[in-house]
Amino acid sequence: MPKKKKLTPEQIEEIKSRKGETISDLAREFNVSHQTISYHQKKVKSENGKNHKSKHVIKQKGVKLTKEMSGNHIKITVSIEI
Repeated sequence: MPKKKKLTPEQIEEIKSRKGETISDLAREFNVSHQTISYHQKKVKSENGKNHKSKHVIKQKGVKLTKEMSGNHIKITVSIEI
């Protein structure tokens, strides 16, 4: 049996509000793939943290690894000291 291709706006809102349930359970209930559920849940997280930025730096034995996150973007820089 093929899965439905679309969710109504009401269904999307319901999925966003049901945080304690597994992706698989929601996918079965709404007859869509787990990727569809995951997409809408990730969209909520990115909307909630649109301007969120973070930077992590790791230095060890001449190697510097920098990971910068901004919204949905990740930039990784590796510097090697010779």
